[in-house]
Amino acid sequence: MDQTKVPSVAGLTESAAVRELRGDGFTVRQATAINDNSVKAGSVIRTVPAIGARVHKGASITLVPSAGPKTTKVPDVSGQQLADAEQALRNAGLKVGQVHKVASSSVDAGIVVTTSPAPGLLWPQPKPVAISVSAGPPLPNFVGQNQQAIQQWASQNDIQLNVQQASNSDQPQGTITSQSPAPDTPITQNETVTIMVSPGPPEVSIPNVDGQNINDARSALHQLGFKVTVKKFGPFNKVFNYSPNNQAPKGSTITLYTGFGF
Repeated sequence: MDQTKVPSVAGLTESAAVRELRGDGFTVRQATAINDNSVKAGSVIRTVPAIGARVHKGASITLVPSAGPKTTKVPDVSGQQLADAEQALRNAGLKVGQVHKVASSSVDAGIVVTTSPAPGLLWPQPKPVAISVSAGPPLPNFVGQNQQAIQQWASQNDIQLNVQQASNSDQPQGTITSQSPAPDTPITQNETVTIMVSPGPPEVSIPNVDGQNINDARSALHQLGFKVTVKKFGPFNKVFNYSPNNQAPKGSTITLYTGFGF
């Protein structure tokens, strides 16, 4: 009887492999699917007899399909040193993925916080498991705080400050307006944090409001960014004096004196 080779149907879907084999005159049987880490579910892993084997025409060929990769439960490695956690994952038959440093106020630097996926979940062996490791306490938010207070904190925590002057800031002198790295960023000793510090609000010319109605004067000063207080000494509503005059920092308070007639 004539012989032929079993065609290469590995990697094909079951339905495609069946069509090809039957088209070549073979009888096809399908075995129970088995796990395979390199062949996706529903595709053919191998045949029996093996691909390339010489068989009689019309012989029966059994397809062995894949049920997809093997899965295993992700072990709980939180609280372990990174090297120990990686070895525990390998021992479980899992692949170690990326390691991410995360800020933590409760877990010491260098200790595993968690994994992704979470412990206890079934996970395909070929897919990597990411590990989150504590980088220590997060960087506080310095914005709005005084430079001198933050310099003291930095000295106590072995952090270097790179102080830069902010531009166009209305904040009081010495106030931190921004920082880099951002708040809650993991940071270690001897790292440098850049802070932008306000030189103080810009000086703004104060208009002459003598003789103006108190409401008009107040509105004009508010539009320039000043705060306004009023001291009244009589029944009239016109300004007869104001302080300070000439220039003042934006956001400062101008006192208007009213009450006397002109």
